[in-house]
Order: sequence, then C-alpha cells, then structure tokens
Amino acid sequence: MFSDESRFCLRTDRRVWRLRNTRLNDRYVQEGHPFGVGGVMVWGGIFYGDRTECLWRYNDSNIDKDNILKINYILLSIMVENLNGTHFPYFFDNYGLEFDEKTKMYENNSMLGNIQRRKADIAGKNQIIDNLVKENWEKGYNGFVEYNRLLFMRFFAPTTPDYIAFLLRAPPLSYLQNVYLMPFDCLSWYGIGITFFAGIIILSAIIIEERRFINNRADSSIIDIFMLLLSALLQKFWNLEFKSLSGRIATAIFYLCFMVIFTFYCACIILFLQKSSESIKTFSDIYYSGFDFGVQDVSYNYFYFLKPNERTDENWRQIIYKERISKDLHKFFMSAEEGMENVRKGFFAFQIQGSIGHHIIQKTYTNQEKCSVRVAPSVYYFPKNVYLAIHKNSVYIDHYKVGFQRLFENGLQKRALLRLFVKKPKCEEHMSNFSGIGITETKFIFTVFLIGIGASLSILLLEIFIFKITDSLMYYKMLKKYHVLQSYTN
Repeated sequence: MFSDESRFCLRTDRRVWRLRNTRLNDRYVQEGHPFGVGGVMVWGGIFYGDRTECLWRYNDSNIDKDNILKINYILLSIMVENLNGTHFPYFFDNYGLEFDEKTKMYENNSMLGNIQRRKADIAGKNQIIDNLVKENWEKGYNGFVEYNRLLFMRFFAPTTPDYIAFLLRAPPLSYLQNVYLMPFDCLSWYGIGITFFAGIIILSAIIIEERRFINNRADSSIIDIFMLLLSALLQKFWNLEFKSLSGRIATAIFYLCFMVIFTFYCACIILFLQKSSESIKTFSDIYYSGFDFGVQDVSYNYFYFLKPNERTDENWRQIIYKERISKDLHKFFMSAEEGMENVRKGFFAFQIQGSIGHHIIQKTYTNQEKCSVRVAPSVYYFPKNVYLAIHKNSVYIDHYKVGFQRLFENGLQKRALLRLFVKKPKCEEHMSNFSGIGITETKFIFTVFLIGIGASLSILLLEIFIFKITDSLMYYKMLKKYHVLQSYTN
C-alpha cells in the first residue's frame, strides 16, 4: 500500500521581503484573503485493486454525513504515525448490532463482527457505554452496551461528546394554549367580572335617582347600562348620556379603569402571540401535540425501531411501528437534509445525531428559526459517554491508551473537535423575532365569532316565535272580546 498526505493553502504564510521606500510599490504588494489563512489536509492511498476514501479534510465538505468517523480517523492516523506504525482501514455499511445467540457471534460483514473475529483491532466509529455496574452485567444489560460486547471488547478514549435526540422547532404558544385567556389569572378575571356587575348596579341606581329629580330624563333600561360598560371595556362608544354630575363622574371612572385593563390585555396578547411554547420536552409531548416525526436514515435506527430490544421503550416503539413504519417505511426514515428541512418548516420532530443537526441548522436556518429549535430525548437510551472500542485481548491496548492520552494532552483532539464538531448554533436574542399571525393564533377569535353569530340567530328565531305567539294571543283575545267566537265556544 502506498499513501501520502498534502496540505493545500489559500495563500502562503511567508513574509514578503522588500527594499526600503518601496511600501506602495505594486511589485512588493501581495493580495491577501479577507478571512485569513485557510487550508485543506488531504490523505490518500492506493493498493492492489482499490484505493482509500478521502476522509482527512478539515473543511466542511460532507460534515453532515459522519463527522464522528472523520474525527476518529484523523486522531487514529496521528496516533499510528506517532507510534511509527501503519494502519489499514476497513469500511462497513452497518455496525452489526444483531447478535446470534446460537453461535454467540455478531454479523460477519460488520464493524462489531470484525472486532470479535480479530479481523480489525479498533472500531473507528464510537461505541456507547455508561454506568459500568456489575449488577447490570449480571442482568445482561448495561446502559447502552449489551453484556455480550463486554465479553470481548474494551472501551477507552472518549473522543467526541455527542447525543441522539429529536430536534424540533418550538410551536407558537397559541398552538397548545388559549393565549386570549392567559393575560389574567382566575382571580383577575373574577375581579373584572365583579367590577363590571358593580358598575351595572351603581349606574342603575344613578339612573333611578335621575328619573326622580330630572323631568326630561330619557328612559334607559339595564340593557343600555350593560352595553355602555361593555363598550367601555372594549374601548368603544355607546350612546347613553347621564344628566347628573355623579353619573358622568362614574362613567369617566369606569372608562378610565377599563382603558387600563384593555391596554394591558392587548400588550400581553401581542407578547404571547410571538412567544414559543416550552411545554414540549419529551416524545410523549411530541406525540400528543399532533407533531409529525421521523428519524435519520442510518443503520442503528433501523435496528432500534423495527425490532424489540432492551434499549428502546417498547410501548412507544410499538406505537411508532403501527402508526408510521408499517404504513410507509420511507416516510419515517429519511435523510438528514430532508428531515431538518421538515423541522425548519415547523410542526415536525426529527431524530438525528446532534452535531449533524447543528451543522445543517448553522447552514440553512435563519436566526429566528435557530432561536426556536428545541431538543427532546429519543425513545431509546443514549448516554453522554462515548468511547472507542478495541478487542479485549488485543496486544495493542496499552499502545492505544498511551497514544490517545498523548493526543488529549497535546490538544490535537480538541483541535479536531473545533474544526469538525459543530455545537448548537447560538441565538442572537437582540434581533427581532416577530412573525406573522396565522389561522392557528386566530382560531379562538373565529370560534367566539361563530358562537356569537349562532347565538344571535337563535335568539332572533326565538324572538320571532314569541312575537307570533303573542300576536296570536292578542288576536284571539280581540275576537273573544267582540263575541266573534261566542257561538263556536257554545
């Protein structure tokens, strides 16, 4: 096997030497890149009948495919070079998670199978392990790692901090709650109601007194007073005028009081309509909120969602399989780009590796969309401790431990993480987050409007019916009065 590596720079790092008094001479001026020095490190190799895949690249090309593998490959290559050794990579499409209880072996053409059969010395993709407790080993289950793996594997060198979870955009607060009742608590609404009915009583008493002392006082019913106060509460006009000074003062006080309440209410409504809900924190919340959902199209998701296993919540797995996977497999398992695009559109949750999701968010989301991204845990367990794996009886175990420890101490692992590992994008809070109001936010208003229209039509029909009954009774009394019905009655 023949291999080599090269680094390509956007411009040279060397100084440009010039003579004195030639500062502005074009001959000694070198054009520079406004973003500083950038570079790409490329490693490649050829051997009989095949060639290696290009993985050693510090740019962001295909970083959303498998950046953990790229980081591990870079660190492993540096470690082997420090040991003055040579490594031969093998690439597999699957982990080989299925374990045959009869043969006590993992799949042959897989990463775990080759580690178990000693065809490979170290797993280039991270393995997950957490809570190494002997009692759990005896139960056959240990966090995210099966007991069978611990029989022939050792775990060391946590190279990348990552997670697997559902990413979603927080829905508007009005999607899950009625924002038109939220500005005030129950006691405040009770207080507004008591004030309203107290105003009816006070103004009715003033009108009664005005009828006693003012001759030309127009008749006003309690309905007029009710409409006056309702108009004041809604900051509208109603044609009802008080003749006395006490009536005008009371009206002004009620208008002022209700104006303050109306202003505060409108300000809270505007705030709540632009606010995102923080109530979706688990997959149960995602499911019962009516969100659509999917997972990344990778081998381990097929394993954990298609078949019963100890790591997945079996109740949720059966629900997902029955309602989504059995109907359309390809709409549930989708690429990272497609899933994150659905998340960007809203009301969709997508299970993805955290760093890959962060990279797509960084590239394609606006600041407002970044601020609304939330994380919900997966339906299967995924701890934070991520380790490389090696065969339990490997003769290189001490060399690997020392080699990776040197990489951690020298800062090379941190350097690779800074270049390839994407953290959750920051939200610029000082920017405006206002968005348009849709049918979801105004559903309550239209509901109240339709209820009001229906109630008014019902009352209208009732009034017409009562009027006809009353008119018929009056006509009957008139006929009876003039003895028109006397003969018929006898």
